[in-house]
Amino acid sequence: VSFTSNPLQSIDLAGCALEELHLVNTQLGELTPAACANLELLRIINVGLDTIQLNNPALRVFQADYNKFKSLDLSKVPALTLLELTDNLLESVDLTALAQLEVIDLVSNSLRGTLDFSGQTMALREIRVQDNYLTNITGFANLPGLQLVRVDQNCIQEHLCAHNATNLGCINPIVDVKCGLSDLKPSAAASIDTRLAALAAAIFSLVAAGQV
Repeated sequence: VSFTSNPLQSIDLAGCALEELHLVNTQLGELTPAACANLELLRIINVGLDTIQLNNPALRVFQADYNKFKSLDLSKVPALTLLELTDNLLESVDLTALAQLEVIDLVSNSLRGTLDFSGQTMALREIRVQDNYLTNITGFANLPGLQLVRVDQNCIQEHLCAHNATNLGCINPIVDVKCGLSDLKPSAAASIDTRLAALAAAIFSLVAAGQV
């Protein structure tokens, strides 16, 4: 079932036998997908939700971009292979129960601190967490199938690829534009200051020599 750009404000899923549910550009007050025991795909894009109870053991795909979720309990959706939550308000996420997860997209949330995959044996192929406030991601050694990590626009000070993985399509500036010097450790800030000073001196020399 699919509802797109519909003035729908509520939907009764009692006795639901759906395997797929698509809700896009509606403004729902609430949604109870747990009523759909056979649900395998749930796509709720820009529906204005800030809370949802997931208890769907068969759910494989959950896409909930452009909502207002600050937290989510993912412990009762163990079959998830794709989790997409772009542009929400998440500050943390617990992936412990998601052993089958292959793709995770948490772009443009409010994730902070360390995103830790240690102790988890997941089938992850792609991690996309751009535009958050993360300072580190750990546990790559437990993710043998990992192919892509996107962590640009975070507060990560070191290049993850250099320390965590090989043959990994990792995009991660050493110092990210989202972090000002005040967000960095004194040693890192001093290092940046030194590099900027050296760059400025080099440019000045070129200008003085008439080469610029």
